[in-house]
Amino acid sequence: MSVLWVISTPIGNLDDVSFRLKEILENCDILLVESLSKYKKISYFLKLSRKHKVVKWSLNKKGISKKGIEKFFIQGKTIGLMSDAGAPNIADPGYEVVSTAIQCKAKVFSLPGPSSVGSALSLSRWPTLPCFIWGFPPKSDKKIFNWLEKMSNLKGTHLIFANPAKLRDLILIMNKFINADLQLFSEISKIHEKRFDGKPQKILRLLPETVKGEWLILLKFV
Repeated sequence: MSVLWVISTPIGNLDDVSFRLKEILENCDILLVESLSKYKKISYFLKLSRKHKVVKWSLNKKGISKKGIEKFFIQGKTIGLMSDAGAPNIADPGYEVVSTAIQCKAKVFSLPGPSSVGSALSLSRWPTLPCFIWGFPPKSDKKIFNWLEKMSNLKGTHLIFANPAKLRDLILIMNKFINADLQLFSEISKIHEKRFDGKPQKILRLLPETVKGEWLILLKFV
């Protein structure tokens, strides 16, 4: 019977890898990876001895097709699914592979590990339940406003991802339209881990002109 392992990988610090991660990777026939360069770093770090078939995957047309993935399951292969960082399926593509595995009657297992979501929530100064994960914001200002308005109807901690190019614009919109407290995190588990707390206006003063890397925002409406 075919098997799918949904594999969590380090979110920044390779020392967070586990012995079990190496064991599972050694047992996989095929690895579906979001980032070939990230896989190569992990493979080199763990000194993997087995030569797997490594296939790039994504939800867009650049990755392997659904039919291609189905073929692997029909052949009874043991497949590992790896995102760029952290756990697949959390603000990363992955659900289509899991869905395909289930449709093909494959066994699906999770290999737990580092997660920026879990790490940020563990660092929060607020109660973390209930928590709503919203992913990345829409592109237009109007859609972001509607998105935030929808969010404001739910009481709890809201979790948002932001890329560096859009971070300041997103905080500017928040400052203009909502009354909320924020906690911002970046480079979690790395040497230059960053954290900013406060109202949007304060965050805008604290943020450097140039920001790098993916950011995770915890938001609570006041």
